Amino acid sequence: MSSIVEISAATVSVVCDANGAAQHVVNVHNISGRKLRVGARAVVDGETKAQWIGPIAVQGKEGQQEWDLDADQTIQLTIPITANDAAQGKYTFRIEVYSTDAPSEDFTTGDGIAFEVAEPKPVSTPTAKPFPWAIVIAAVIVALLVLGGGGWAIYNAKTKTRVPDLSDLLLDDAKKMIVANELAVGEVTSKHEGDKPKNTVIDQTPDADEKVKKGETVNLVIESGTATVTPPRVHKQGRFNIRQTFLADLDAGVEGSNGADFWFEAVTATERFLVPRNGSKLVRMGNRTLSYGDCLRANFGTARIPLQTLPAGTTLCARTNEGRISAFRVENNVGPSPGVLTISFTTWEKRIQIMPISPRTLHIIN
Repeated sequence: MSSIVEISAATVSVVCDANGAAQHVVNVHNISGRKLRVGARAVVDGETKAQWIGPIAVQGKEGQQEWDLDADQTIQLTIPITANDAAQGKYTFRIEVYSTDAPSEDFTTGDGIAFEVAEPKPVSTPTAKPFPWAIVIAAVIVALLVLGGGGWAIYNAKTKTRVPDLSDLLLDDAKKMIVANELAVGEVTSKHEGDKPKNTVIDQTPDADEKVKKGETVNLVIESGTATVTPPRVHKQGRFNIRQTFLADLDAGVEGSNGADFWFEAVTATERFLVPRNGSKLVRMGNRTLSYGDCLRANFGTARIPLQTLPAGTTLCARTNEGRISAFRVENNVGPSPGVLTISFTTWEKRIQIMPISPRTLHIIN
């Protein structure tokens, strides 16, 4: 299943007001290459309650629950939050945008976003004359009960936090999440365990969802990516040009194919991007020479890549729309609009998996 849209929040976290109210704003960009009819739903995490998330809407179309989205169009969703019965803390959820044609199969889930509920301010109780001794005595009794029972829960809430699930995150993102949860980054070790991208978290201590004291260290084990990967034979290799606003096909090594892997998009004369198309994915790798193993383990994404971050010599990895691994190098500094991008590339054949069906039969899958 490929992503149909790109979801990006205006801010990762918002703070609720004294009534527990806040609002998130999320941008949804159609990257499917076709016109969509979409809807959106909230997926809650951990202790977040679904009833705290209000109806998702598009400004000016508040009465609608589904919206038309042209290819490469962006709409802005507003998500109201009303968490007036929530305890003090940070709560997370994600927005899932789906095609109304196949809502359970054709959808994209965004990254986690959060809202924070602050500790409520104490409410002063007006006194009446004569001096209300009965009220004072009752308040003392309540305070003693709080200190003896509920006070311990409040103490825990203020001094403890939940360890986030860091599995499959890149090391830098894992460190940011650790700090965001008021914990400290501990020892980081590496080992090779499989085909996960290099620097991906494969183990953590303490475990995810464990409650620990704030400030406690979290130790990480990351994928070293040191295993040697034997590449398959080369499918296509060469060099070609992509004109501004045209498409590039890394499987065929040509410009303007119907099976394009990325689009040289020009929003304005200076705001230009490489945009994955037809289910392909891209990732910028720096300026080093790339091997098949480097790209096999790369952390691909569907986000468009600004052209100004791709000077001559920059290398990128791609997973093509036909499922092949490809590496390419930017050979020129693209001039003013309309520009022409020149790349040299290598696209490898798909690896063949052999699965035994019976002791006498082998099933070969491309």
